[in-house]
Amino acid sequence: MTTLFIRGINDSNTANMTPGRNGGVTFAYDGCCGIYWSMYSNSSSVEEVTLFGEQVKQQQIKLKSRPTLVFNEISDPDSHHGALKRCETLCEQLQCPVINHPSKILQTTRDNISRLLQDIPGLRMPLTVRLQPRSPEDIYSEIEKAGLDFPVIVRLAGSHGGESSILITGRNDIDKLHVYPFDGSDFYMTEFVDYANDDGHYHKYRIVVIDGVPMFRHLLVDRKWMVHASSIKFMEENNLLKNDSTAVYKVFDKQTMPMLRPVIDEITHRLQLEYYGIDCNIDGDGNILIFEVNANMNILLNDYLPLEDNMKQIKQEILKLLDKYAASGSQQKIMHNG
Repeated sequence: MTTLFIRGINDSNTANMTPGRNGGVTFAYDGCCGIYWSMYSNSSSVEEVTLFGEQVKQQQIKLKSRPTLVFNEISDPDSHHGALKRCETLCEQLQCPVINHPSKILQTTRDNISRLLQDIPGLRMPLTVRLQPRSPEDIYSEIEKAGLDFPVIVRLAGSHGGESSILITGRNDIDKLHVYPFDGSDFYMTEFVDYANDDGHYHKYRIVVIDGVPMFRHLLVDRKWMVHASSIKFMEENNLLKNDSTAVYKVFDKQTMPMLRPVIDEITHRLQLEYYGIDCNIDGDGNILIFEVNANMNILLNDYLPLEDNMKQIKQEILKLLDKYAASGSQQKIMHNG
């Protein structure tokens, strides 16, 4: 049985180089979920191919053997549309099971996720609108047109980690928008929901869903609304929060996950993805406020010691996922040849 991992180059046809494991250099692919690199790069039972974006001629793909399973790692529909379309064609040709089929990944833009996940009991999915503004004034016009109330989060499509996110609280914030290139780029506008708890802290949970099984990945806490990896520094400087978050790791699956399971099951049903992540806030009653849902989150890279046990469990579930779908693909191959 052979698993084929498919990675992609973004639509700008660029990739960063990074130091390799043996003193050389390797390419760092954005917009890909990184399972192959983290778990399988030294395995003889897998193959990998890289698909280019738009406007670039794709070299002929030569595989050692016909795969029994494809894992599509291309996971950003905003920045990798061309590679995902090519991946669709390749998957049609291979006719074997596909994890995270590119046709499903193409449906995970922020605005489409906002539409897909409305009206789920116990879940709040903020409205998100896609636009192509030519000036700061265009953004304000679109806010009014969409019926959004301030504050509103504005970000460039395809950006991650909060690097382009700006909170607009009203007309007085128009100068903040001059940092953007109004060159026809796609933007997202999302209604902001203040999720601070009673002591003014913001909690962001990341949940990984593997073959329908939700698993706790991490909790980050900060005093500001934009919570990202940099918030670990705040947590480490505040021993109480650090201790609290470590305690959460130990009890989340038993105490909190059962409350969330019906909501997450419905999300999985609507997305039809085998591997993805959820960034959210969870209140004391188990209600979920969605920040982001997609397959493009950092799941396997980890420098934070309290997460080691979580990471081992997540990797075990990934192995089970691949074994299950590879066995299905192997059976299809036997039936086809027979």
